[in-house]
Amino acid sequence: MSSETNANTCDIRSLRPIYAHLRPSFQPRGQMRQRGVEIAWGFQIACRHEGSGPPRIRVSGWALAPDTATPAQVIRFREPSGQDHDFLPDRRRLDVLRALGIDATIKDPVAQCGILGEFETRATRLSVRISTGEQEFDIGTVEVKPQEVLAGQDGWLFLTGDTNDSLTQHCRDYRPASDWLAAWDRYFAAVETQPVGKTVFVVAPAKESVMPDRHPVPVRAKGPITHLLSRHPGHIIYPVERLGEARDLAYDRVDTHWTDFGGRIAAEQVLQEAGEELPPIPDLYHIATGRGDLGDKLAPPETALRASAAWPDTSRCVFENFVTHHGNIRIFRNDQAPLDRTVLLFGGSSANYMIRYLAAACRRLVSVWSTGAWDDEIIAHEQPDIVILQTNERFLVTPPAPRMNTFSMVARKIARGQTTPPPDVAAVMAGFAEAGEGWYVSRHPRLT
Repeated sequence: MSSETNANTCDIRSLRPIYAHLRPSFQPRGQMRQRGVEIAWGFQIACRHEGSGPPRIRVSGWALAPDTATPAQVIRFREPSGQDHDFLPDRRRLDVLRALGIDATIKDPVAQCGILGEFETRATRLSVRISTGEQEFDIGTVEVKPQEVLAGQDGWLFLTGDTNDSLTQHCRDYRPASDWLAAWDRYFAAVETQPVGKTVFVVAPAKESVMPDRHPVPVRAKGPITHLLSRHPGHIIYPVERLGEARDLAYDRVDTHWTDFGGRIAAEQVLQEAGEELPPIPDLYHIATGRGDLGDKLAPPETALRASAAWPDTSRCVFENFVTHHGNIRIFRNDQAPLDRTVLLFGGSSANYMIRYLAAACRRLVSVWSTGAWDDEIIAHEQPDIVILQTNERFLVTPPAPRMNTFSMVARKIARGQTTPPPDVAAVMAGFAEAGEGWYVSRHPRLT
């Protein structure tokens, strides 16, 4: 399924270069013993993309043999072609010696165990080796990723290099292919046949759409959302205007997602579309510093202040299956909720920011991690008053399948260990069953 863009280019060569953190296959700080010799190391490896030239790799760190208190002779980054980029330790790192319990002074040879430098490479993978002169330790590899973050105005960060090609979506006109349009037609036709409750479809706007003036590349005229809003008017909640009015409260500099405040705006509009109103909830927030999914990619990580909800939460979680991401199920009950409603929320990471408000407003909230697909079995069991289908704007280039089998997916993920259960998970699941969620517990036999 493909669509076209126009011939405009997205030129990022003149943008402010930033360093992105590279995560190696080995522990950034670790030790290895080989033929009676031990080596210890600590590295920070980052990548900078600038213009059309090769990426620049920046390396800082240290390596030494703690048993003999001698620094490594060479730290080597080897390309698949065999070309080596060598660093000779020449920086004194008394902090390392103290951390390792090595009794030495800044003047001792072992203190000269640090490196700091850069090199260019077009290789996508580098092996990392440490030589003591007598032995060479192959400690692992590091992948050189495409650029993932753009630096915009006033320090705002934006996504690029992702599988959905967010940059191209933002800066070029989107010309949808016929099969893309047909797939979305089938999706909304399926929504219309949903027999239970009021179904609403909400798209979390990309930060680029809410604050195009802070993006470093000029905005395009028409993106995928424009075509969907035109083709399916009345089917889509796209709160870009309300979020745009809130601006810095709705999004922050270092994350792709809306904030708790942005989630509140979305929850209000969703309930209004479903014929309900978000009851009065205190506007109490605390200001916290966080790195976000964009800031965490940089070296060093960048942080920003964001407003996080701080008002008392009267809801309680009565079930969770501890599955990571897709297939995760959480159920909230609120006996003090002003709305005697059951809400079923099928959504991804942005939907998480609406949960606090929906759980405060409604008697029962069932959240299933999805990107717009729903599960008929869960709907039949819950008989919800409201079904919310949520996805993110950048995901619209790939129309979702209308339906999914959540419990089959969950069984596969549990078998692969894609869960974060507590040590006493069997007892926790038994407690969920006693709380009235036995139907869900019975569909997770591997957790009981």
